[in-house]
Amino acid sequence: MTRQYLVTDGINQLGNTIVRLLLDHGQTVRVLVHPEQDALPLKGLPVEIVHGDILVKESLKTFFEIENPREAVVIHTAEKRAMATVRDPQIHRINVQGTMNVTDICVKKRYGRLVYIGSAHAIPVKSNGEDISEIDHFNRDLVAGDYAKSKAEATQYILNKVALNGLNAVIVHPSGIIGPYEFGNSEVVDLIREYLSGDITTAVTGGYDFADVRDVAQGVLSAAEKGNKGSCYILSNQHISSKEFLDGLQDITGYPPLKKVVPLWMARRTAKLSRLYYRISKKQAPIDQFALFTIYPNVKYSHTLAEKDLQYKPRDITASLADAVKWVKRQDRSAERAEKKEQKEA
Repeated sequence: MTRQYLVTDGINQLGNTIVRLLLDHGQTVRVLVHPEQDALPLKGLPVEIVHGDILVKESLKTFFEIENPREAVVIHTAEKRAMATVRDPQIHRINVQGTMNVTDICVKKRYGRLVYIGSAHAIPVKSNGEDISEIDHFNRDLVAGDYAKSKAEATQYILNKVALNGLNAVIVHPSGIIGPYEFGNSEVVDLIREYLSGDITTAVTGGYDFADVRDVAQGVLSAAEKGNKGSCYILSNQHISSKEFLDGLQDITGYPPLKKVVPLWMARRTAKLSRLYYRISKKQAPIDQFALFTIYPNVKYSHTLAEKDLQYKPRDITASLADAVKWVKRQDRSAERAEKKEQKEA
């Protein structure tokens, strides 16, 4: 069935992957792009680009103005992503106030469906080490960090609109995203790039749950098509340790293995001294390089409900890592060519 899809921020890794998948399925796509964003990730794609800011409702008029909103789907991917330790008031403004604006418009115009890209981090961690599964009520006070709190608050706002205003919304909670189509920087891309450049000499123990961006995008489309109204779905795949991640990079690249691995407790205890030492050499300390693996080192997510309702079937994570490495190398080559071209024209 052909429907019109409206995607906020089709520039980020997940957003532009969703756009590509929608186009592959023959759908009509309109993308909201912030006026200050570079639309390079959408270059050459047959989409309608509308400029607007989710923090300014008036600027969203054109984006949401369509002939038959009741038959259309809004996919809200716009967010400000940050590590758990980062404090930034913009995180709340964009992730909460921006989401409220988008949600309110969907309610007012009676859009057929809203799919919100939440986060697995919005779900409280279990103290007993059990796999985390979906919940039906979110409390910002039960999670740590500005990002997780903002996603929990925004998710609950949408669920309230479902209950009180009849909004037809579905929420997905991706775990860590890996794979191609990251045109900017991310924690994963930065780590891969540092590994390829030889800047990683010491690893820190830890772990993280990753899912391929293409599988998450397919999960989003499935949620739009057959997700149950008011339901939340975790889109995760596999928890891997920092050592397994590095072993995977070694298998892909043929680089020699890292010989020095520091336990997380030791890295935390010596963090101040380590950061001072590496700052002198203008490099990141290992605990910062591996921050992604140290925030939720033992947390594992269950995607059983997504398998059941959405037929979510994530691929082997080693293939995702290999494709991520290929993508980073490709982007770096493109950047080098662009730089050489600029130098010639100067």
